[in-house]
Amino acid sequence: MIELQIFLEVLPGKEEKLKITFRDIFVPAVSIQQGFISVHLLKYGNAMRCYQIQLRFETEQMRLAWVASDEHQDSFPRLAELCSSVSWQGFELVN
Repeated sequence: MIELQIFLEVLPGKEEKLKITFRDIFVPAVSIQQGFISVHLLKYGNAMRCYQIQLRFETEQMRLAWVASDEHQDSFPRLAELCSSVSWQGFELVN
């Protein structure tokens, strides 16, 4: 199983738009992908505009297929444009 953690620093005043875009555009796009397991949007405790997406797929190949999909090419840039910074880290779950 693969977990991708995407770190987002949201532009001032764009937090609500990020939440709506995640719920209404990103989640429907990713959840139809083969191998999709789960996705969550987290907000760091006291940090004003710091969010994290936790995304799980069955395999790295399935995650890469999602990245190459039309749905990703449409939905992820809509999230990214609301952010001043986007970075990510991938993990293989071992237990």
